[in-house]
Amino acid sequence: MVINLLNPKQDKITQRRFYDEKGNVKVNIDLIDHGHSKVHSIVPHAHDRENGERQREFRPLTEVKKEKIKDIWSDEE
Repeated sequence: MVINLLNPKQDKITQRRFYDEKGNVKVNIDLIDHGHSKVHSIVPHAHDRENGERQREFRPLTEVKKEKIKDIWSDEE
């Protein structure tokens, strides 16, 4: 399952969340820098989830994940 988070103030999708077959969140892909461009210099980026907790560390997207958000993200943005 995949769910998009819409930020009503910006009127755009700011996150895509992926779930496993049991309904647990596996990864969040953030399309914003959370207002901290120095800390989150990679946009978009992924936050993995472990035991229901979002990991503080983030990582660049794999090519597979980039493909899964191409309908809501372009490098030209």
